[in-house]
Amino acid sequence: MKKEFLTAKQKNLIVSFATIATATMMCAFSIAGKVEPKDPPKDKKPVVAFAHLNPQPDSVTVSILGEDVAAIVFGAKKATLSHLNPMDPPADGEVTIGGVKVVSNLGTLNKTDLITIQFLMADSAFYNQGAITVTSPYAPSHAISFFKGKNRTDLLFSLQSSEIGIVENGKLIKVVRYHNARQITRFFRLVSQNEFYDKIIENQ
Repeated sequence: MKKEFLTAKQKNLIVSFATIATATMMCAFSIAGKVEPKDPPKDKKPVVAFAHLNPQPDSVTVSILGEDVAAIVFGAKKATLSHLNPMDPPADGEVTIGGVKVVSNLGTLNKTDLITIQFLMADSAFYNQGAITVTSPYAPSHAISFFKGKNRTDLLFSLQSSEIGIVENGKLIKVVRYHNARQITRFFRLVSQNEFYDKIIENQ
C-alpha cells in the first residue's frame, strides 16, 4: 500500500487556497476590463440626435425676420397652407391674409413639410440681403400660417419675385427677399400637387 504524503486536512487547505486564488484573479480581470466613460471635452458641444428634425435659425435669420416672428415660425408645431389671388381685390366679407384674397385653404402641412420649410428658412444664406434688380412685382400666391400656442404668424410667398411678406396681427409688416427660388417653388409644387409650378421652375 502506498503511503499518503498529504493528510485530508492539508488537501482541504490546498483546495481552499486554489479556489480563493481563482476567484481573486477573475475579479481582477473583471475590474481591468471595465472602462469608465469619459466626460466629453468641455469645449465641444454634444451631438444631438435628429437635430435636423427641429431646425433653429441662426442669429442673422432672427434679425431678418424679427425675434417674435422667428420664435413662432421655428417653434410652430402646426402650419396651414392657403392659396391666394393677389390680382383680385377682396370684396367685403371675403377672407384675406395680409390684405390678399384667400382663394382656398389647402389644409394643414404634415410634419415632414413643416420641417422642410423651417429647414429651408433657418439658414441666413437663404435670404438675399444684397442689391438686386427687381424683375417682377410682389404678388404672393401662397400663404403659410404658423401656429405656436395662441400666437400666429403668416408668411406670404411671391414666387415670381422671390419675396416673402411677413404678416402679424393681420397686417403686412415687412417684405424680405430670398435665394433658392427653385427650392421654394418645388416645395409648393410638392405640397399642392399642382403641375402649374413646373412652368415657373423652368423660368427660374
